[in-house]
Amino acid sequence: MLLSLLLSLAPQQPLAPAAANELLPRATSLGFLPRGLTSFGAAASGGWLYVLGGYHGAPHDYSVEGQSTAFLQINLRDTRDLRMLSDVEPVQGAELVGWRGKLIRVGGLHARNVYGDPSDLHSSDEVALFDPATGEWSALPSLPARRSSHRAVVAGDVLFVVGGWMLSGSSRTGVWADTLLSLDLSDTSRGWSAEEAPFQRRALGAAATGDDVIVVGGIGPDRSISSGVWRRDGATGEWSQGPEFPDWGFGVAAANDGDRILASGRTGTIFCLEPEAHSWRPVGALQQARFFHELVHDASAGLVALGGITGMEARGRVRPIECLSAQPLSPRVERFQLPAPVGAAGSGGFLADGRSVYFAGREHASVGEGEDAAELWRLDLPGLAWRRLADLPARVQDAAFTRYGGESLALLAGSTAGPKATASPASFVYDLEFDDWTPGPALDCGRAGFQMVEHGDALWLFGGSVLAQGRSGDPAGVRPDGLSVDRWVAAEERFLPSGAQLPGPRSDFAGALIGERYYLVGGAGADGGALGDALCFDFSTSSWIACASPRSARVGAQLVPVGDAAFLVGGRLDIGPDGAFSSAVSVERFDPVTGEWSEVIGDLGTGDREVVAFEVGGRLHVIALGARAVEVLNIHVD
Repeated sequence: MLLSLLLSLAPQQPLAPAAANELLPRATSLGFLPRGLTSFGAAASGGWLYVLGGYHGAPHDYSVEGQSTAFLQINLRDTRDLRMLSDVEPVQGAELVGWRGKLIRVGGLHARNVYGDPSDLHSSDEVALFDPATGEWSALPSLPARRSSHRAVVAGDVLFVVGGWMLSGSSRTGVWADTLLSLDLSDTSRGWSAEEAPFQRRALGAAATGDDVIVVGGIGPDRSISSGVWRRDGATGEWSQGPEFPDWGFGVAAANDGDRILASGRTGTIFCLEPEAHSWRPVGALQQARFFHELVHDASAGLVALGGITGMEARGRVRPIECLSAQPLSPRVERFQLPAPVGAAGSGGFLADGRSVYFAGREHASVGEGEDAAELWRLDLPGLAWRRLADLPARVQDAAFTRYGGESLALLAGSTAGPKATASPASFVYDLEFDDWTPGPALDCGRAGFQMVEHGDALWLFGGSVLAQGRSGDPAGVRPDGLSVDRWVAAEERFLPSGAQLPGPRSDFAGALIGERYYLVGGAGADGGALGDALCFDFSTSSWIACASPRSARVGAQLVPVGDAAFLVGGRLDIGPDGAFSSAVSVERFDPVTGEWSEVIGDLGTGDREVVAFEVGGRLHVIALGARAVEVLNIHVD
């Protein structure tokens, strides 16, 4: 083949990192691709790695049998968690880019010949959007002309396509692209725009930084291999040449890390181009040198390298997935599924006590439309065994559980379902030893969406929505705003006002006691919309302190202290003025010392399932409730 001959005549580069690379930070292995691939699409989104299509047959002897139909989703926290999404038509060279939590595929190459027959290769004009939340593809405007061996990047809300060629049978008759294409993703009805590019290249690298597009390397129509770099200014649309890439530019991969461009060629060295820099500098080295691979950047994992080949032999394809990160990839997620007698539809509250998790729910056989939870189930964590306990003394849709005094499980009933939801001021106490319920201290009025916490010798009650009036003849018990912070001690028959009040209405928030402070994060305000702020109550001074806001405004989330930090898990995100919500799938870490938030997991992979989170043995555990099974996630956060 002409290209194989070209490679044999070209100045050879070492296939392993050069000796100078020994002083560079070395990438670490995350796991393996199920099959070695070249010319595939790859993108990272929400803590997941997505891989589309690719070629696994003999190099430059293309056939439909050698093209992949796989669309893979790989958990960057645990690459053993690999999921096969919907198959695609056999394709190689399709670009895959992330945009606003979704993925876009662009172009590619389809072989119509079987192995051994003359090549019949056809570039594609397909452009489509994939939504991981629904698992569905939707069409976007097709390319004005078919392309393969190209690159696609997103800068802001604009999709750019650069380089490549159009094949309509044989590679000898390929038409090289000489335009840059752009599509405004915020208004795709206007279609594609085209402008002249100052080069013709394919098998190139490209990345975006801000609104600028950076093009690296490639091969031209005259078969010359370039290490040149071009930058398109997003503000002016003008092109300028940048510092030459210091590695072989054929089959180069590039990605952005903020305003930095990272790229690697055949030697395995990872180079960085800083803003306004006049040269590239080496910043790391892959354990396995490769080209015709992909680089993607994930906010938590760092720079991820996957796929590629070491030479022009099929056995040279590289399966290890490597990561170059400033810090170890943490947390690591272990997950497994467990059949469950109680499903998400029957969930009415939960409590974890270190060895067990208690669920208010309904057995599958008893689930009925609109019914409230009426059963208590215990999942024993060491033995992973379920046991049904004494039924709840009242049917509830929303309930608050807590421990008090270390001996019993206290349940305060929340709201009931239906068009006229109500909340009872009654509470009940479950005896762990005798498996029965007794009446507990009365609330001043019925509440839902509140939280309780034990501090000192008292049980404290924060926030919530008032859905029914207090006891007859007690006007002080009517609090439509739920602002009073109430407390109860064992000698009393009811909760009494502590004298403290919330600064504003707040229900269905995440709460956690850390030291002498009780933190309230997010939740719903008086209008039912999501609150994005956080505050804490200092028990030592009985005062409120404003805290830094998390990255996402959540309703119904959980804040779980683990070690010297706390983790925000689950809940729902307010996604529009119409009051619509979507499930929150990221995990955020709160540092009580610095008061700062950071995202540690972009996507738990739990989808729209309800989740419960708790700490066991210094690790964060999450249980995702499914229809007839639960998924248990053991997360190493150190």
